Amino acid sequence: MSKTTIPAGGIGADAIDATKIADDAISEEHIDPTAITASTEKSTLVAADKFLIADSAASNAIKYVQQSNLGSGSLVKLTQANSLTDASVVNIDSIFTNVYTAYRFCGTFKSTNSDVDIRFRWRDGGSDLSVSQYYMSARGGYVNGSGAGAQSISDWGESAARVAKSLNNNNYNALHFDMLLYPYNNGGVANIGSIDNASTAIFHTSYWHDAAAERHEQLSGGFSYTQTTVPDGFAVYPSAGDWDGYNYAIFGYKG
Repeated sequence: MSKTTIPAGGIGADAIDATKIADDAISEEHIDPTAITASTEKSTLVAADKFLIADSAASNAIKYVQQSNLGSGSLVKLTQANSLTDASVVNIDSIFTNVYTAYRFCGTFKSTNSDVDIRFRWRDGGSDLSVSQYYMSARGGYVNGSGAGAQSISDWGESAARVAKSLNNNNYNALHFDMLLYPYNNGGVANIGSIDNASTAIFHTSYWHDAAAERHEQLSGGFSYTQTTVPDGFAVYPSAGDWDGYNYAIFGYKG
């Protein structure tokens, strides 16, 4: 039987479909690098993102692995952001999942106004959780040109929790903080059931206080929100004015 050779120009566009390609026929020599380099970049990974792998335990069969299962250790960076644009509030939504038992939130925030308190609220579904069931206390100290002293703040049954008091917006430094977040979770590895039906946080903050005699201050404390709503994020905002700028990162603890 004679063989007919069809020139490449004789094949119409889209004439070859999947049924004309043999299984395992496409190898690395036929894949153009732009299949990766021309694709849309994603800079912040989430737990459900997937990566293709060749499974060495299954004859290099192609499979996928989720970001949440990558061997990156027990502390995983979930997101990071910074801005020099004024914002009345920083909302961080859809960040909590069943994969992590706790979260670390650290950052630097500068306010546009002086003499403002810094407040924290849990969020769910794009809305603040603002039932008046936030309970917090913190103690610390301060130093100024005249010496040193103690500072304490507390709230009982408020609609938000304070993490700093009377922040000054001078040029020395902004609000620096480190927080451990334990959002209430009724499922997954973070479920603690009847042990603690609340969303809880522990924090340490450092800032300049807007006192008559300007002073540097630090506070260490914690708070609980005793509603059993499962939060998926949180908000941080000054009691007046805006954020002049901020830089933060959030990490998840596996366990």
